[in-house]
Amino acid sequence: FGLVVVNLLNRINGDATADAASWAAGARLNDEAEIVHFFVSAFASLDLRSTSIAISGSSGSTGPDATTSSIVAKNRRPAPILAEALSKVTSIGMWQSMPARYRDLQLKKSAMLRRRWGAWKKSTEEMDDDSDDDKAGDDSLVSYLPHLVDTIFAIVEDQAIWRDGAGDGGVADGTDEPMQIDDGAADDDDDDDNDESEDDTDDEGEPAQPDPQQARSRRSGDDHSRRIRPQFALLNRGLELLADLLLLPPARRHVRPYLLSKNFAVRLSLSAPYLPPTSLTPAGRLFRQLHAMLAEAINFGYDDATGTSLTDEEVASRLHERAHILQKLCHRHYADSASDIIYSGVARVCDSAFLKKNLDLLELSTLEDLCRRLRLVDDKDVVTLIDDGGASSRSSDERPRLRSYLTSVLLHHHTYTPTGSSILTSLPLYPDETLLWNPHLVPPGHIGRHSTPVLALPKLNVSFLTNADYLLRSFKLLRLESAYGIRSDLVDVIKRMRPAMKRSYDDAGYAGDAVMEVDRGSSSSAWDKTTFQGWARMGIEIAEPVRLRKVSQPHLGKRIPAEVIAEVTIDLKHCGEHIKKEWDELGEFDNLFLVSIDASRMSGEPAPIMETHERPGRWNGQARRVPDEEDVTFPRRFGVTAVRGCMVLEVRDQKGTVLTDPARAWQSPEDGEHKTDKGPKGTKRILRVSLDAAQYALDATGKGSPAGTGVYETLNLVVRRHGRENNFKAVLETIRSMLEGTGSVHRSIPQWLQPTLLGVGDPASASYESRNMREFARKTAGVTSLDAALDYGDTFLDEVHLRGSFPGCNVIVDGAEDEKKECDAVDRRRYQIRVTGDSTSGRTVEATSYPHPEGLPGNPVRFTPRQVEAIRSGLSPGLTLIVGPPGTGKTDVAVQIIANLYRSFPTQRTVLITHSNAALNDLFEKVMARGDVDERYLLRLGSGERDLKTVS
Repeated sequence: FGLVVVNLLNRINGDATADAASWAAGARLNDEAEIVHFFVSAFASLDLRSTSIAISGSSGSTGPDATTSSIVAKNRRPAPILAEALSKVTSIGMWQSMPARYRDLQLKKSAMLRRRWGAWKKSTEEMDDDSDDDKAGDDSLVSYLPHLVDTIFAIVEDQAIWRDGAGDGGVADGTDEPMQIDDGAADDDDDDDNDESEDDTDDEGEPAQPDPQQARSRRSGDDHSRRIRPQFALLNRGLELLADLLLLPPARRHVRPYLLSKNFAVRLSLSAPYLPPTSLTPAGRLFRQLHAMLAEAINFGYDDATGTSLTDEEVASRLHERAHILQKLCHRHYADSASDIIYSGVARVCDSAFLKKNLDLLELSTLEDLCRRLRLVDDKDVVTLIDDGGASSRSSDERPRLRSYLTSVLLHHHTYTPTGSSILTSLPLYPDETLLWNPHLVPPGHIGRHSTPVLALPKLNVSFLTNADYLLRSFKLLRLESAYGIRSDLVDVIKRMRPAMKRSYDDAGYAGDAVMEVDRGSSSSAWDKTTFQGWARMGIEIAEPVRLRKVSQPHLGKRIPAEVIAEVTIDLKHCGEHIKKEWDELGEFDNLFLVSIDASRMSGEPAPIMETHERPGRWNGQARRVPDEEDVTFPRRFGVTAVRGCMVLEVRDQKGTVLTDPARAWQSPEDGEHKTDKGPKGTKRILRVSLDAAQYALDATGKGSPAGTGVYETLNLVVRRHGRENNFKAVLETIRSMLEGTGSVHRSIPQWLQPTLLGVGDPASASYESRNMREFARKTAGVTSLDAALDYGDTFLDEVHLRGSFPGCNVIVDGAEDEKKECDAVDRRRYQIRVTGDSTSGRTVEATSYPHPEGLPGNPVRFTPRQVEAIRSGLSPGLTLIVGPPGTGKTDVAVQIIANLYRSFPTQRTVLITHSNAALNDLFEKVMARGDVDERYLLRLGSGERDLKTVS
């Protein structure tokens, strides 16, 4: 494997110090992007628990610090070749490319890192005696990430690449029209066919009539986008790989210091791809999103040395320490020019606005000297990044770039960054229009199996940094997963409603939010209003503008409103009785979506041509268009300007009667009976809803919608969804509450289970027979020891069954070793069993019987020895995982474990969680049928209770 990688790298590397012109070669960049994609896939699929090779790459290290996978079992098979090669890619050897002064500072902080660095230096000296091929292979693997970082810097800092399309208007127009996935995977021929298809006639008949100037601008922008596609392919792949490595615990401790020494995130944020006009293209937007993921991974609250999670207070404390060092340096060397920084509190120094204001007052030479003293930059950074021609050639145009870079570096290392809990608090639970139709976050399903686009999505890999890391990734992915289904439902309703423009006239001159024109020759006025010419079962037009009723003050320590209440009015006069009844059945906590559609902004264009691998844009000789549910240009085609989610609090009829009151429970009168007035009055319904407070805060500050809070007055369509598809908000709220209380979640999960759940520990260490679990049971009060007698209850049908369930063991029943004959149901006994010894010295099973209660049917299953071992594991402390195909008795074993746990620990609570209501009801019914657990001690939660088949 090493030789294969070396050949691939040598084919594309050439000279590592090649000039920027060589990076513009599209074929070379595409080859290197494929190599990066290979490493992304390899690291994502690698289970570090299956390898005994230290990710540090220091084969000569010993002791607990020699390997990051310190809990790997000794009898595990040797590491695979792939894991060995990948361990060299993320080894501490990459630090040889780190600035020496910064490397010395990092080595002073940790004795473990000093031992690893010394072991790696020793191994490189021993490697000089090896063959040239082996040495070249190891050098290529160790230096791969530094080479990738240098390549990225060479691309983003080559102004000639990004300046070509800046003046043609095709990239800087700021429109969202080219919202298609563009990551370098497609060929140029595909784009040519797609460009020609833009002039195709619509299936309904009318050809599109684009503006000639806009068409020329778009073609010019497409040409430039096609030219820079290879560069973006490598950039985005590279950011994806580095972000993945930062979230891989063994690799993070080496990769993160290296990226910080290079100020990687800062230099990218000042580059041409990150800034307009390039950032306005689809690939540029993806680059910014991947950069945000990378910066979030770098600043994640995690101690690289100890591998533990950091609370928000600990993160702030470390930041304050760095700010205090900055103050002491300023006091020692710049007492006159930096007095405000010196004498301010550390909390204020860590504020980005305050620190930037005071850094702007310093001279450029002072800034440069301060960064050098803090070991944040070196001479090579300043010379190669800013001047390209040497320090003596600094011009007046270069000084702003140098000042901006130095200021950004100081701000990056000394100011607050959002933590995981604060990020989740600021994220809306409901998706808005920018998220729903973002192809890099909620990708379409027509990408195809032949392309692998880069997506700015977190990944659920085999390992996680901390519990907060897992919860944060799960929150984001579930939010995006729900957005995919929501988008499909919204598109279906909007198409069925058929929005259109209608000109109305009113003598009073009131037009509401519509576009109004006043006729100077008369007192009447005319306006264009969005109307709906169709109907949809799951959607209805809003009769009156949405009214905000209450915006509560934020809670202490929060920045978003505690509650935002609004009222939405709908009219059911055009609905049939069946549809009206469905809308009347809206209940508390149901989720709705409010959509703003402006028909005057509808482009009327057809959906773009779908690109297939065989013949782009064609299917059986005919043009095949992207489905509306997956078309990212759908908002422009149908005039969708805003989407906001809300939760129903109460529903009132036209007379003000609360229809969602549980105590009301009105029902329609039967035929022949006296009619009552318990039904809803009128056709109008007033929905009192709770808006997303985080989304409202974004709208109020202009970050969510350019119209601010006025966007709520433009909402004109309500969309509901089926209940089973609409429970995402409750799950997201639960994850958010768990993450806000990360400390309590960390304490509630036992220490022996956390490494296994996070994917950094050996699963065997959580087994009930492991030394780890024996030690945990011995030291923890209330935990049953493995050598204690366990109540197996009616697990065994008779003594013959008991003795056959422990093959190879010396079984003693009631003090006798003689085997008795099978018993009938009348003489059935229950057993308490104590197992001593181990597999090497021989096990002894001591069983004590007691009478089986009369009137209880008991267990009817004759469990196999393997199933009995699973029951023993379930009764013992540790993690029990039962896997098997259908029909192998997994449910029966689970029911037996539940019954035995109830008898053994009657004061404890057992929680049963399944993936479906049917599976939980099956378990529930079998437990009740046994008769061991009284019904008053059973509680079934959830809507599946109505499907439960019980006798009471």
